[in-house]
Parts: sequence; C-alpha cells; structure tokens
Amino acid sequence: MLNSVFGLTARSGIIHLAVVQLLFVCHALAQAPTSPAGEPLHRFEYPAENFSIGLPATWREIDPATLGRMSSAAHLVAPNAPELRISHGYTSAGAPETGYPWVAVMLTDDQVSGLAFKNLESAQSTVNDLMKRWLDPASGGIIQKAQMGTMSYDKDRHVLWGSSQSIVTGIGDLRTLSAAYVTRAGIVQVHCYAKASEYEEYEPLCRQIIESVTIDPKVAMTAAVPLSQLLGMSADQADTTYRELVARVKGGDFLIDFRTLRFACVRSSHCDPRGKTEDLLALKQAEADHRAERVVEIAERLIEQGFANVAAHATLAKAYADIGKPEQAKFHFDVTTALIRSIYDIGDGKTKETAFEAICRREECAVLAARHLQCSGPGVSSGRVIEGPHQYQKWEMQDPKTQKNTVVFFNVDALAQTESHVNGK
Repeated sequence: MLNSVFGLTARSGIIHLAVVQLLFVCHALAQAPTSPAGEPLHRFEYPAENFSIGLPATWREIDPATLGRMSSAAHLVAPNAPELRISHGYTSAGAPETGYPWVAVMLTDDQVSGLAFKNLESAQSTVNDLMKRWLDPASGGIIQKAQMGTMSYDKDRHVLWGSSQSIVTGIGDLRTLSAAYVTRAGIVQVHCYAKASEYEEYEPLCRQIIESVTIDPKVAMTAAVPLSQLLGMSADQADTTYRELVARVKGGDFLIDFRTLRFACVRSSHCDPRGKTEDLLALKQAEADHRAERVVEIAERLIEQGFANVAAHATLAKAYADIGKPEQAKFHFDVTTALIRSIYDIGDGKTKETAFEAICRREECAVLAARHLQCSGPGVSSGRVIEGPHQYQKWEMQDPKTQKNTVVFFNVDALAQTESHVNGK
C-alpha cells in the first residue's frame, strides 16, 4: 500500500508530461492561419476544473466529440504508451478541427511535489527511456522518432516546462512546447503543437498561450508554513485546527493542508498519531490471523484516537478492500496518500537540510516502508543527531533494490518536543 503511494507521488508528473507529448501529435494535416503573439487573449474559464487559459480571439475550442475521437485514435501513435484523455483543445476558427498550430489541455489528479523535478537530468533520461519502449517498431505505431528537449522547472510558479520533437509517418517532423502546472488538486498540462518548419514562427504564440494559464487560488501551490510556526501552536489553537481539518477531510475535502493537520495533531490533546501499545499488538495479531473485520475494528479505533495515524489508514484501506467495501477502502487510501505526500512535499530525506519531517516513529517507519526500506531487522540502525536547535533521526540500512547502503534523515523536532513534555521538561 505505502509503496504504491510513493510511486504515485514521485514519478507521475514527469511521466504524464511525456505521455501527452507522444500521444497527440498526429491528428492534423492542415495549416491554421497565423495569430501573432502579443495580441490580446480571450479567456476560457473553467471554474469546476480550477483553471483558466487565454487564446487569441480568432481561435475556438474544439468540440468534445472530436477530442474523444482523437483520444481513441492516439493508440495508433504509440500503442505501448498509457492511454490518456484530452480535456480541452483549441485551434484557429478558420482552420480544420485539428490544424497546426493547435493547443491541448490535459487534466490529471496526480499530485506531486516540485521536489520530484529537482534532478531534471535524471528525469529527462527516464522520459527518453520510456519513449524508446513506447515506440517499439514491432508494436505497429506510426511515430518514427520522439525525443524530449530540455526540461526546466519554474519553482515560483510551480510549472514544469519541456519541449519535444517527433517524426510521424505521413506528417513529418513535429515540435511541441509543453508545460505542466502543479497544483494541490492535480496537474494542468498544456501542449502546443506545430510543424517543425513553422515552429520558430509559432513558438512565441505557443509560449504566450501557455503562460496565460491561471490557477484557482484555492488549489494553487503556496509556500510551506515554517516548522517553528507549526510547533509553536498553542494547545487550544491546535485542538481547534485539528478538529476543523479532520471534519473537512471526513466531508470529502482533500485540498486541506495535511502537513498542518499532522502538526496540529502533535500539539492537540485530542490526537495520538501512534496508538496504544495494546491496540497495536492486537492489530498485528488480527492481521496475522487474516481477520479483516477485527482489523477494521481496531484500526478505526486508532484513527478515532488520532486521525494523523498514517499506518492505520493504510491498514484500513487494505482491510476494507478485503471485505468488499471499496468506497471506504478508497477513502483511507486517499488519506494515506495525502498524509505521505505532505511529508514528501517538504524534503527528500537525503541530508539533514532536506530531511523528511516526522511527528512520531511510526510515521518514520511508514515513510521508509513507502520506499521499500525497513525500520527494523538485521542491518538497520538509527540514532539521534542534534544540530543547533534541531534534532534529526538518522537511519542507515541496505536498499534491497540497489543492495547498497542508504541513509535517510528525519527532522524529529516535533517528536523531541513531545518527549520533552512527557518528561516534564
């Protein structure tokens, strides 16, 4: 369960950007009239989808039926690539439905952190490897060549930029300028396609259209609240914040700040993110005995005592699936994903400066499990490191994938604060 959460969080943004650049390049042969860059743009508003985009006044939106046919035909381009769907498409009013240049918008609910784009050289290599697999000549696809250009990440606007080149049978050399706007609700991808011979002429217009995208503030990425501020909440403030955020999540609102929920739990008198020892032992036994109903009973009690208990949510997601209750399983899987993501959004665990933040040891183990690492057993060690006003837990173990020693750091200021209160300091 936690392994799949990590995979979704760390990779999907880059991979989906590449998929779209491959899938939707071969559905137009006609030339669209030029719209000069710099002219006023007409805004298309999509409040239910949390974004708007500006297009030249001479452009129109492609009807959904046409987009549906294009999505179905995309399998001819790259049969091995994942199937995706265009949400909105635009082209010049006087051109055929999919004339060049044209713009496609794709919306996905994948929620990633800008940290996923920290090493773009590695990301670009990964994408090119994927393209080679998707373009296997034996699959019957009509793309002869596809290659990513340089990627860049605008960390202020949370936008991943990229370009690609594709050679398509019957069409020729095509170029694409793309951007993926990272939001708290998912990713808004915008792709502008043009023939290579005309790309230099259209590139300014493509960039103008892509840069016109506005993200609804309610889902826009915001600067992280300083850890000292979260740990400085009064008990009353933490109680109120914790209860309000939990109520919103139970009501289906997954746009709340799960990091704030976790740290409000630390300071609140109404939340225990760990669970009582007797409950944890009983839960372990129920899992060993494959008693899913009993697992649900105990894990629900743990969550009632502490909604930030990520391990309990992950356990419930599996248990509810086992007893045939998919809605409850999905809810707890989504909460697990959101809690884990709130940890990955802050750091990568590779150094003290980029340490993951943990509110309890069980949370540390959950994060390690999501990375296929163990928090106990032979070869696993951990120790507290104090540096200035901060405390860190340094884990060392062998990575089963690489068979190499790996080190993972957690900032445990919250845990240290709890220990201090327990000891009466």
